[in-house]
Amino acid sequence: MKVFCQVVDSGSMANAARVLALAPASVTGTVARLERHLGVSLLRRSTRTLGVTEAGEAWYRHARQILRQTAEAEETAKKHAREPHGRLRVTASAGVARSFLYPWLPDFCRQYPLIGVDLHISDRLVDLRAQGMDLALRTGPVTGADYVALPLARYPHLTCASPAYLAMHGTPAHPDELERHACLTYQTRAEWRYQAGEETLDYTVTGHLVSNDANALLAWAEGGLGIVRQPAWAVAAALKEGRLTPLLEAYTVRRTSQLTILHAVLPEQGFRPRKVEAFLAALRRHAPNVWPGTAEPPPPA
Repeated sequence: MKVFCQVVDSGSMANAARVLALAPASVTGTVARLERHLGVSLLRRSTRTLGVTEAGEAWYRHARQILRQTAEAEETAKKHAREPHGRLRVTASAGVARSFLYPWLPDFCRQYPLIGVDLHISDRLVDLRAQGMDLALRTGPVTGADYVALPLARYPHLTCASPAYLAMHGTPAHPDELERHACLTYQTRAEWRYQAGEETLDYTVTGHLVSNDANALLAWAEGGLGIVRQPAWAVAAALKEGRLTPLLEAYTVRRTSQLTILHAVLPEQGFRPRKVEAFLAALRRHAPNVWPGTAEPPPPA
């Protein structure tokens, strides 16, 4: 039952085998035996694609429900006599992992020695079910009706530069002055938003250095190559240690509706294993403390 459901979630026998740590032949044989037992084809196979038959779709829905109920029943029976345990698979972008997870993850592992953490770093959106992930950390809007997005905290974007850059090029006192500075951006022409009272100010900024990697932009900023604008949690350590200096603080957008939300994203509703609950509790403890004084309480889940 579990093998077939993972095949459907992963989209192929080979991908399911990797997630389940089984030999591909074992996965293929398990599905074939299930089809013989039921007397019906559950999958449509071709050289390039793997589809689900009508019977397979119906069986999948019931099997998923049974697996969730079975896991819940087992956990309920044992939860008072067992610590959180098992392998926890988490995915996050490189920037979120470096700025938010790395500082406190060692303490979590010491607190829960029976939980093994498998941290998958990717700046692309990962299909949680297909990759067998328990949880993802994502910023900004979360799409997908099947996912559960739990808000952890809201953060402003902060504009920063290194002391060396400011000593050489001067410190901008108003966003209008950004056009005379080298701005480090995700694309050649980027929109940076500021706030003057109740008025929203949008500026198109440019620069010679462009990257789709937040870590690269931060490294360039710390190296004195320009001005960067990043979520508060991403620049917290560099600001605290003096590697970066905050700029245009009077114009930082702090309107709640325009702040960046850090979410914990789960692949499905309902029962959560104790290892996931333990990790969520740690996330909720640490998220508001990544940038004290600017992080707001999370919106209602």
